[in-house]
Amino acid sequence: HAVRVAAERRAREAVPALVERLRDPEPEVAHLAVGALGQLRDPRAVGPLIDLSQRGDGGMALALVRIIGDIGGPEAEGYLLTLEAGHPEPRVRAAARDALAELRAREAEAGRVAGK
Repeated sequence: HAVRVAAERRAREAVPALVERLRDPEPEVAHLAVGALGQLRDPRAVGPLIDLSQRGDGGMALALVRIIGDIGGPEAEGYLLTLEAGHPEPRVRAAARDALAELRAREAEAGRVAGK
């Protein structure tokens, strides 16, 4: 319940507690924490989400690529570049390429808006 509330309230102060929930033995709790971190889009979540993606199989990486790309930032971009260049699964490489393109498009748009 607390994970859902943190996400709904966009409670950035909850990021450390949500990161801890990524290791919850109950898969549903960990899944909810991933979703909440994705909604909050706090860069502090990128490293722990990368760690989580590396602990699982290719399906885990595939599921987290979009969330990591949506959060963005230099750490996310570096991770996506790494996946795009060398992940053994073609679908993960493709997802990383798409997420990277979207991340770069958002950054370019933000740069244009800031330059006005």
